[in-house]
Amino acid sequence: MTADQILASDVSIVIPAYNEQDRVGSTLIRLRQFLALKVRDYELLVVDDGSTDATTKTVEEKIGDWPEARLIKLDVNQGKGAAIRKGVLEAQKKNLCFMDADCSTDLEMLGRLYQHLSDQTPLVIGSRDLKGAEIVVKQFWLREYAAKLFNLWIQFWLLPGVWDTQCGFKLFRTDLAKRLFRPLMEKRFGFDIEILYRAKRLKVPIVEVPVRWSNVLNSRVNPVRDGLSMAWQVVKLRLKSPL
Repeated sequence: MTADQILASDVSIVIPAYNEQDRVGSTLIRLRQFLALKVRDYELLVVDDGSTDATTKTVEEKIGDWPEARLIKLDVNQGKGAAIRKGVLEAQKKNLCFMDADCSTDLEMLGRLYQHLSDQTPLVIGSRDLKGAEIVVKQFWLREYAAKLFNLWIQFWLLPGVWDTQCGFKLFRTDLAKRLFRPLMEKRFGFDIEILYRAKRLKVPIVEVPVRWSNVLNSRVNPVRDGLSMAWQVVKLRLKSPL
């Protein structure tokens, strides 16, 4: 590993996984190759969120001879937010990135976000909506339209100026991540909004960086059912104003 190859250092990578037996294996293969070449001093935490398929077995097979990686298992399914929270609270490196098990955001984007991370800017989030973002494979038009409406709703109620709260690729100073995730109330898909709103209330700057992203089929998010649930979560967060 040479200095010009390094994109980031001292990083905990957290990946939540729920019934991901068909995707997590290939993600771990790609990730291992990437981390070996591009990241100095890392740990990988895969959090199995109570999967009922062969996710646990698949992860164990892929990380069995990988000393930097370990599997954390939740006994029952609690939600994506809960799974990431578990990984965050067990992370040991100075910096922390969480990403989706489908690897929809290009791994090279870790370096792009890391360039903006500092003690003054301890929270950097990937964005599919800023100028400069590259959408390699688009979502179905209904999902894309619903996402844009949802973003306007979030900006109106909670986070004006933040264009993409839901991109599953975010980078933190780990001490801040622990502070934001420890009191987490929303354990499922709306957790990103709560985390970012809490950061705003703490006057932490939110740096948004355009990323390269590809839609992966079989998303766990239902644009109608989960969209309505998260829209109501936005209103509840505004009324409760959590810290």
